[in-house]
This record gives sequence, structure tokens and C-alpha cells, in this order.
Amino acid sequence: MGPQIGMNGPAAAEDHERNLLENIAGIRIRRLQGLFLAHWQKWFSRRGLKVTPVQGGVLLLIRRYPDLSQNTLARLLRIEAPTLQQTLGPLLEQGFVARRRSQADGRIFELRLSEAGVRAAALVEAETPRHEADLLRNLSAEERALFLALLDKAIAGGEAAIAAQDPSSRETTVPIDAQPAADPIRT
Repeated sequence: MGPQIGMNGPAAAEDHERNLLENIAGIRIRRLQGLFLAHWQKWFSRRGLKVTPVQGGVLLLIRRYPDLSQNTLARLLRIEAPTLQQTLGPLLEQGFVARRRSQADGRIFELRLSEAGVRAAALVEAETPRHEADLLRNLSAEERALFLALLDKAIAGGEAAIAAQDPSSRETTVPIDAQPAADPIRT
């Protein structure tokens, strides 16, 4: 028989539910993600920039690799093409990114930052460390380093678990934190 929530009042029910969920990593990860996104949006909105964290990463990658192909960018971010389109849409609409067909292969779209995109990427690069330091203020430098290492380890384990579920669908992707070659392969 499950707990009788009404017996000890709403506070007892809330405590019971909190205890029930406290050992579920996914719920905590989702909570931290929500806090991260809310903090990011407020932080950058106050600085006149309306981009998501992924869009900020896209700006940084395109700035580093002008004429990066959309397919290579999707691989670097480890996302599917339709997701990339949703991410790029607002950046194109705001005039931060320009898309053009490759002169070498007309089937390929290459991406380049506009002047406004260069300024936005510079703001993301300058402000992201401050945003993260503010958000993670309760962690010491050593704890933050450990936290990031544990995140990397958890991500690697999650990717291995997903790959093990369907070995036939394994695709070669480039980790988002990998250092791409000076001239990423345009596919």
C-alpha cells in the first residue's frame, strides 16, 4: 500500500515526494538544466543578447571556423540536422549568421558570422565564465573542476548506454569538446 498523503497534511506529503525523488539523477539534472537556462536567459538578456546556450556555442564555433558546413556543425554539436535548423533559425533571423552555398559543392551550405554575429560571439565568450561562476557560486574551484569531470564521465556513460541499446545505429560523431582540425571536413 502506498503512502497516505492526506494523513499528515500537505507539508508531510511534499516532504515524502521530495524524498521519493531525491535519488533520481534525471530529476536533479533536469532541475539544474532549468536553472541554468533561466539564469542564462536573464544574464544575456540584460546584456542585450537573446540566444540560447546552444546558439551561443554555435556562434563560437562559426567564429572559430568560418565557412563551417551545416553538417559538420551538427556533428560537432552532436545533434540531428532538424535540431540544427531550429537552432540556426533565430540566429539567421537576428542577422548573426549568414548561410551560403559552397562554391566547391553546391549541395553544401556554409555558415559565416555577420559583424553583429562576431559581436554576439565575443559577448558570449566574455560573459559565459561570469554567468557560470554566478550560477555555480556555491562550488569551490576544486568542486567545480570535479563537477565538470563527473559530468563528462556521466555523459560518456550515457552515450555508451545509448549505443549499447542499438549497436546497429552507431554513428561517428565528434565530441562537442573535441578540438576540430583547423579546417573541419565539409560534408
